[in-house]
Amino acid sequence: MTLCQLFSDLDSHNGKQITVRASYRYGKELAGLYSDPCEPPAKLDGHDIVPHVSTEFSSESKSSEPGHQFWSAIEDSRSQPVAIIVTVTGILKTGGQYSGRPSMRPPRRGFGHLGAFPAELVVEKFEEVEVRQDSPTPASFDLAKPKN
Repeated sequence: MTLCQLFSDLDSHNGKQITVRASYRYGKELAGLYSDPCEPPAKLDGHDIVPHVSTEFSSESKSSEPGHQFWSAIEDSRSQPVAIIVTVTGILKTGGQYSGRPSMRPPRRGFGHLGAFPAELVVEKFEEVEVRQDSPTPASFDLAKPKN
């Protein structure tokens, strides 16, 4: 599934194994899976959102051939504007839904740096890794906004 499909009912996938295809992007504090804006817009807790999911990688995910290709693409992306599109399988964690009146609901628990992500995928396996050269949205956020 895509992140747009996942975010159509994010919390129903909590604790389940899923396979998702998305762009992997990283920077000093914001590594994860990202999507272009969805049509219609993805919603989270009643607000429009561009889907993004924090990632953790199991040791098993790093030992496969697609895993080696992924880590090699990360290394290459540090010096050139490549996009890294991955299909991965793993266990999804979400902040969960809350019952009761909206005004009484506690804030959603986030993942990643400063809780910036509404969900986290613990990647168990890389299914496919695609590297696109000269991307306008490179994998490395540092290349997206070069310092002068």
